[in-house]
Amino acid sequence: MVAGVVLILAAGTLMVTETMVPNVPFQQESITRMDQARKWALAFILFADAHGNQLPNDFARLKTINPKDGLSDSNWVIVSSGDLNGFPHPLPGEKTAG
Repeated sequence: MVAGVVLILAAGTLMVTETMVPNVPFQQESITRMDQARKWALAFILFADAHGNQLPNDFARLKTINPKDGLSDSNWVIVSSGDLNGFPHPLPGEKTAG
């Protein structure tokens, strides 16, 4: 009975150890995507600020804000455009700025 418990404990420990090993390429890709998302979000806000709160409908117009930022529009899609203030606030009960 004791040998069976030790075997299960050892197998469970091995599985936990294997799952705790970080997937470095995935982490690097995730960090890159989050950084790109942050930069794109800032570009959208700056564009809207310079164009009467209107969001761009394509990346070519958006890249006029900072053409040297090196952001690629591959893997990204603009799903909406129009008035920046026309979007509801993402947190219920919070007031929108403006």
